[in-house]
Amino acid sequence: MQFSFKTLAASAVSICLLLTSAPGPAAPKLQSLIPNTKDKSPDYFCTWNIQGYYSSYATNRAQKDAVGESTVFGTGPNENWLDQYPRVKGDLFFLMDEGWDMPDEQIMVVPSRFPSYANASQDTNFKQISDAVKKRGWRGLGLWMRSDARTDDFWIQRLNWMNTSGVGYWKVDYGANEHDGVWRRHLSDMGREYAPNLTIESALVPESITWADTYRTYDVDVLLSIPETLSRIAGELKYKSVPPAKGLINCEDEVYIGAALGCSYGIMRHGFAGNLPNGRQDFVFPPITRDVKRCNDEIVRAVRWHRIAPAFAVGTNDATISDEEFKDNWYFEKDESWHISAGSMVSEAAPSIIARGLPLPTVSLISGAIAPYVVASRNPNGAVAVATLGRTLCPSENDREWITGDDADINLQVGKYSGPIGIFGRYHSLTLNFDKPIAGQRIFAQDLAGDIPQDITSRIKIDGSQIIIPGEIINAVGLSAATPGDKSDPGLVMVLRRR
Repeated sequence: MQFSFKTLAASAVSICLLLTSAPGPAAPKLQSLIPNTKDKSPDYFCTWNIQGYYSSYATNRAQKDAVGESTVFGTGPNENWLDQYPRVKGDLFFLMDEGWDMPDEQIMVVPSRFPSYANASQDTNFKQISDAVKKRGWRGLGLWMRSDARTDDFWIQRLNWMNTSGVGYWKVDYGANEHDGVWRRHLSDMGREYAPNLTIESALVPESITWADTYRTYDVDVLLSIPETLSRIAGELKYKSVPPAKGLINCEDEVYIGAALGCSYGIMRHGFAGNLPNGRQDFVFPPITRDVKRCNDEIVRAVRWHRIAPAFAVGTNDATISDEEFKDNWYFEKDESWHISAGSMVSEAAPSIIARGLPLPTVSLISGAIAPYVVASRNPNGAVAVATLGRTLCPSENDREWITGDDADINLQVGKYSGPIGIFGRYHSLTLNFDKPIAGQRIFAQDLAGDIPQDITSRIKIDGSQIIIPGEIINAVGLSAATPGDKSDPGLVMVLRRR
């Protein structure tokens, strides 16, 4: 079956030429545009899919049984999970998903799973694991939790253990109380009292965004995850009118959506590419459309953007959501989904454009082109971000397309320049409109996966209060530090500096 990936092939030549051209004279004197301080957003890497890969998703129980000392800390085939994302793991919690406390799920360190870390009191055991994870370079330890009713004494004891041990994140997932907002709120309230440094994530109860630390948009199928995630984010942003609306939206693995809309991340993809150990195609991350598991540079770029512009709460500013909806669809073949049967045509709809703290961007297209999704935001600290997001379209089962923004001209009203600008995805051009002329400014840009800024002033167009950036410049700069073989879309940070 033929796949059509709509990209501008001619831009490849331009990219090569641009990458070999010398940067502006001041670029070598500039420090990196990305601060060395770590990400303060409650972002994490979740082990659920690496558990599935390790077990070849044989059974749900096998996936749960995969997490333990040998796989997390070991050095055997498909082990050493703590070595994921070495460039940014200091910004992330390492979150052990379901199974870490089995068979009894009593939120205790189980000797059979962690024999080297289960020899003392539980608070000491948790601290030993937490310290070991931090010693391997991670920000801290996170844990999966079942949403089951227990006594307050039970939860208070566990929260005290977390407070003593330094465990930093709870992912409170499904269970008997999964849709009980009163219970979820009570657990969060107890957490703030007994473990004030612990972030407690909610899910499945949309209104919990108004009081939860974070709200996860929940499980999606990777081939339709962009519209499904955008639709759920749009639903959460409508809670802005419900005070105090203080929660952060966790958009899971769609990190470019999160970067451009001020969401936190729950990273699910991992570095074990290719087929499962049993030889079967990895149906959770099938190697089609974006080939997500080979887009790990996106993780690096999005996490490093959070050093500049952290995730911010729903109640921070107004959100504007386009009335126009796009509908994506996909015809699923064998081993292309973890829950959708082969031979199914599935559709997902989402708003075409979403903005937070900014007017909606406008989109113009080359004749005959199909528009991408576009999202943008202004961070409370003044930074601005914008992203184009690809589309999955199946006119028929024999015609399946992955369409990016290469043919789209995006126009964004920035207003006052008040901080760095993050640009994610692919464009034919991006026009940034400011509130005053910007003559006399020099424009520097840097791949968020790299550390060397480039002076791009002469390679873009400055027209009064506008900056017009050709798509090939975004590709050239935003992929200049790409890992060989990585398939991520570009991601860069841009700043204006007076001459």
